[in-house]
Amino acid sequence: MIKEKKIGIPHVLVFILAIALADLWFSPVFKKIVFSYSQFIDKRVLGNLKEQDCVEFLLSLDKKIAIEKTGKTNSWVSENWMFNLWDKPTHLGKGLPVGRMKCGATAIIIEKEGDDYKICSPYDESIGWINKKQVSFTFYQNPKTEVPCN
Repeated sequence: MIKEKKIGIPHVLVFILAIALADLWFSPVFKKIVFSYSQFIDKRVLGNLKEQDCVEFLLSLDKKIAIEKTGKTNSWVSENWMFNLWDKPTHLGKGLPVGRMKCGATAIIIEKEGDDYKICSPYDESIGWINKKQVSFTFYQNPKTEVPCN
C-alpha cells in the first residue's frame, strides 16, 4: 500500500515564504538596498585609498577637446560641460546616471573593470563608473599632498 503525502500548513508557509523572498530579490527596493550597500563599501575603500601614499588618479577629457567638439568658449565649457557617472560599467549594459564630473577634473580610481573606471567625482562626491573614452590619462600621486609618485 502506497501512502499519499498530504500538503499541510508547513508546506504552504514555505511556498509563500519562497515567493515573498523571490519578490524581494527582484524588487526595485532590494536593488536600491544593494546599491546603497555597494556605495557604503566604495566609500570605505575610498577612505582607505586617501590614507595611502600613492594612489592612481584619472584626468577626465581636457577642456580643449570639449571646446573643439562644442565650439563654445572656454568659460562656458568650464561651467557646463560634464560627464555622467553611471551605476554600472558599460559592458553590463545601459545603466542609470548617479553623478557628474566636469571636464579636466581629477578623480581617485576606486576600481577598474574592462574599459571603465569606478571613481569618486570631485564635483558632487558621487561614486560611479566612467568610460575610458572620457579619460585623458591616468597617473599616480599622493592624495593628501597631490605630489606625483616616483
